[in-house]
Amino acid sequence: FVNTYSARITGFHLEYEFWNNTPRDIENAKLLLNYIQESAGENRRVGAYIGWPTQEEMDILVPLVDRLFIHSYVPNGLTTFEYIKSRLDMVVQTQKEEGIENPLEIYPIFSAEPSFMGDWIRSNGLDKTENTFLQMLSKDSKMWQNYRIIKGYFYFSYRDWETDRK
Repeated sequence: FVNTYSARITGFHLEYEFWNNTPRDIENAKLLLNYIQESAGENRRVGAYIGWPTQEEMDILVPLVDRLFIHSYVPNGLTTFEYIKSRLDMVVQTQKEEGIENPLEIYPIFSAEPSFMGDWIRSNGLDKTENTFLQMLSKDSKMWQNYRIIKGYFYFSYRDWETDRK
């Protein structure tokens, strides 16, 4: 199937919250990512959603993916970067230690849910939300551009944002 529709499928994404299992289940995430890599075919990117990995878990994940989707579920757009900074630092540490030179594509995920950034997005819009994140990133004293690149943004729960706009 994957090879039949190669023009339509450009990548795969794993959303497996291994950190929410007791015990934590990084080995299953690794098996799933290896399977995706082996089955994806050529020139298809593999990504994973991460919530709260440890450095050891990040060391396992980073070499297996081209993209990471990192949630920044905060109520105020001024804190989006600070909320994911520790996870960005873990990505860079892994890339340096493993000698991975290609930048990993990073996609922050902002939540439009009312309990998170719904009010902020409604009041400030998407451009300000994203520009605020980039401004905070540019102030970071540890700009490792060779290791990470903010490729774009994802917004969770579009229906909440859409409801807010009506």
